[in-house]
Amino acid sequence: MNEMKKTAFALLAAAFLATPAMAVMPITAGAELGFGISFNDALDGAGFGDRVGFPIINLRGMFLLENVQVGANPLAVGGMIGYDRLYSFEYDLPTYNIPGMGVVGGGTVETSVSSFPLLALVQARPIAQPLYVEAGLGFAIVSWSSEANGVENSDSELDFGLLLGAGYAIGLNEQMEIPVGARMMMIFNDGSSKQIQITAGFNYKL
Repeated sequence: MNEMKKTAFALLAAAFLATPAMAVMPITAGAELGFGISFNDALDGAGFGDRVGFPIINLRGMFLLENVQVGANPLAVGGMIGYDRLYSFEYDLPTYNIPGMGVVGGGTVETSVSSFPLLALVQARPIAQPLYVEAGLGFAIVSWSSEANGVENSDSELDFGLLLGAGYAIGLNEQMEIPVGARMMMIFNDGSSKQIQITAGFNYKL
């Protein structure tokens, strides 16, 4: 896992260090909103509603590499930063009847988990201009909070993140488009969180 984090950090550093050199290239800035469906060991037995995370919010910046072709279309590279609500659920604590003490225990535990991804992105449109595939590599700060019987606990950790997705960009004119996509976001922590994300957004070519 440490080697994976070092690789992700190196790719992120290379992307950001290359930014000034690519500033003269066509740039696309965008934002997107959506929801996700999480798959995690901690959610075994949880209902579908517990797995749905909303909102998914991402800000993107992409440089178009006009001299690097994938099929008939140029390759785009850039980065993404965002906020992902992964999942939330609650469950009841068991009660115990102890002789001489009566009923002890009980109560409800409420838990919510979110992540803040920071990824280097590569996007290609190999088949036709509106269709795209993309991959992202980097980190995600995973934050969780839990409350049980009025006692709150929270923590966060930095984990390796990987994104694989595809979508369709609806062109409004030469500068603006509305991308609609689906992707798998994978965060490699103790629970190895996986989330299918559905998003729609707005891209503007500067």
